[in-house]
Amino acid sequence: MGLEPGRSGAVNWAFYGLRAAPFTGTETAAYFPESGQEAVLSELMTAVELRRGFALVLGEAGSGKTMLARVLATRLPPETARAYVSDASVPLETLLAQVLAELGLAADERARSTVLREFLHAQAKADRHTVLILDRAERLRPEEFERIRLLSTMDLLQLVFFGRPGVVTTLRAHAIRQLNQRLTVRRRLGPFESSQVGPYIRARLRAFGATSDEWFTDDAIAVIAARAKGTPAVINRLAEGALLVGYAANEPRIGRETAARAIAYDRQLAPLRGIGRWMHARREQPEAAGPTSLVVVARPRVRLHEMIRYLAGASTSVILDRRLAPSPTPEGIPERRQRRSAETAMRRFGFAVVRGPVERP
Repeated sequence: MGLEPGRSGAVNWAFYGLRAAPFTGTETAAYFPESGQEAVLSELMTAVELRRGFALVLGEAGSGKTMLARVLATRLPPETARAYVSDASVPLETLLAQVLAELGLAADERARSTVLREFLHAQAKADRHTVLILDRAERLRPEEFERIRLLSTMDLLQLVFFGRPGVVTTLRAHAIRQLNQRLTVRRRLGPFESSQVGPYIRARLRAFGATSDEWFTDDAIAVIAARAKGTPAVINRLAEGALLVGYAANEPRIGRETAARAIAYDRQLAPLRGIGRWMHARREQPEAAGPTSLVVVARPRVRLHEMIRYLAGASTSVILDRRLAPSPTPEGIPERRQRRSAETAMRRFGFAVVRGPVERP
């Protein structure tokens, strides 16, 4: 099995009539209101309108929390000031800077708290509301929750948290019982129904320029739905993988076989995804202490040029284990040169690259 030699390099999404990758990112234009998330969104909107305390939305990884948080920020009334912070666990001064920037305010480091407090009081006097939407709340420690709560002095700032279910354990800490008591809205995002997967895929395609609903056959959607089990991020990954495989094979319509090939690749890449998220976190937090060694192992029978082409299309960075079978690429670049280039790129991110053979992570 492998990516067909029909195409290589970056994907030209115009091949499918699209202006960009349709299943990457969290653009609000791709929001799917037919999912159960619309009920959660409506409750959040009501809670904000009535100023019913703080809110907490829980969801497993890939359940659509970030998309919903961004949609909430765009749906609030124009008179409601809002700030969206994609990672609640950043240092408090960084958080303040991001909040002020979202609110269109400027202040030097020593005056940030004062400027925010004055803005909140001015909003309250004008009978206008201010909402702070915080994503990735599961990363917060109890003392960080408490610092954020203190920003909402006198209920002038309404907090809406989005996080994984593990955040509930943190919220039980005695030190932040006041914040926990003020969480008057608690909702959990569930998976999509199987019947929603097809409309969801087609809605995202239309949001990025597709003029036809025929790019994915019903059989292809059924294969993806069975594998994804209703998780939006997995649906996105498999659907985009199917488009990548179809593009490489010059297939403008995704059928069952193409989707199945994409799922097979996805299974092979499963050990890499956790490392990829960890790599992303390292890039976001360069102050993390200590040297890092990274080893990624791919299955020996996967030819290097095929995997690199697939990964390049999926915007994924990876170091491949040297046990892979040598295989020149269609462009004639030897395997060892590709691996050396990949290792050089990773070292630029501050990683120490360790070569195999090694045990699978």
